[in-house]
Amino acid sequence: MTQLLCWCMEGIGGLRYVRLRKLMQKERPRRVLALLTKTNILCAAAVWDLPVHLVVSERNDPRRQRLDHLWSHLRRIFYRRADVVTANTEGVLKALQAMGPWKRLDLLPNPLPGGLSVVEREEQSNDRQREVLAVARLVPQKGLDVLIRAFASLPPSVREGWRVTLVGDGPERQALEALASDAGLRESIRFEGFRSDPLVFMRRASIFALPSRFEGMPNALLEAMAAGLPSVVSDASPGPLEMVTDGRQGLVVPCDDVSAFATALQQLMRDGDLRDRYGAAARTTLRSLDWDVVELHWRSVLALPAQP
Repeated sequence: MTQLLCWCMEGIGGLRYVRLRKLMQKERPRRVLALLTKTNILCAAAVWDLPVHLVVSERNDPRRQRLDHLWSHLRRIFYRRADVVTANTEGVLKALQAMGPWKRLDLLPNPLPGGLSVVEREEQSNDRQREVLAVARLVPQKGLDVLIRAFASLPPSVREGWRVTLVGDGPERQALEALASDAGLRESIRFEGFRSDPLVFMRRASIFALPSRFEGMPNALLEAMAAGLPSVVSDASPGPLEMVTDGRQGLVVPCDDVSAFATALQQLMRDGDLRDRYGAAARTTLRSLDWDVVELHWRSVLALPAQP
């Protein structure tokens, strides 16, 4: 069975699987935490017959994620090797429940990103710049074309003094730059490329934008909330909506609705007090993800002893 499994995965996973299998056989780790669907599958296959505590984490909603039939079928098979199958949102957890049964299925929320603290000094309104920020890979999933079109549709009197900053890189960059240029906004929409210091932008921006077409629980949203930013998010996936409630930590709009996204942006751009209230609520919400709160659960899932 193991030889047949290895032969099949060599054909499907190619060199990545072969290298991973050899690495696992050589190093014999006691625990493995895998993230992202195809990596999860390859890891499960690589440790199939090894005494490894395997935790796989599904980061996107399987009901929305576009996965070809073969990999979708392999997920149902190989996730059964995992000692724990985890999701980082309730919505993804429910989708995985329908795909089971699993040895153990658990909600494993993302901890607050390292280096952040919700007890930091809250930035004053006059420290913020008139900037709408998106931090994401430049791929169709992230819906950044919606953000650009929405900003372009605003009356010039609303846009005046404001800019959109996109932090991240990807295959859609050229198309998005052309979209901004065609709208006559090349000077108002800045492409910063990949940056290892996104918090610099989050601490100076006034609004965070998440127009994604599907998501799991994006760390960029959590970082923005910890930095006290109000958000405009799409309703495409349940993950972000577990952190941002419409009218509390930000505004929620229908997916791919340029007009609705523009209306939400305008509402926040015109009302500094509203931005402050939503930003403060975002910080409060993030307290539930402090490492002190989630550490015990992470240790349980990873079969680690509790700290003395």
